[in-house]
Amino acid sequence: MLVDAAFNQIRQNAAAVPAVSIRLLEAIDAIAHQVRQDEHRKVLVQHAGMILRSCKENVTGEEDLKDVQMRYKRVMETLSKPKASHGESILGIYSEIQ
Repeated sequence: MLVDAAFNQIRQNAAAVPAVSIRLLEAIDAIAHQVRQDEHRKVLVQHAGMILRSCKENVTGEEDLKDVQMRYKRVMETLSKPKASHGESILGIYSEIQ
């Protein structure tokens, strides 16, 4: 999938670099505002979760990790909002990865 190609290698190589992880989460958030199909939204949730888990395992600075968590929360809030076309949300997915 295109999202995998775009994010996997960067995420894997930037696991201990909070600035890159934050930028990835900001990119996911920007994309999330445009995505309407549940399957695409789920992929974004999965990638955001992988970034957060990777940072929890590799980022040593407490403040840096808080910044990553704040960006992650913003992504989840965006993805939890109802879709414009159907009035649905994927809040259930957000709950599953918490």
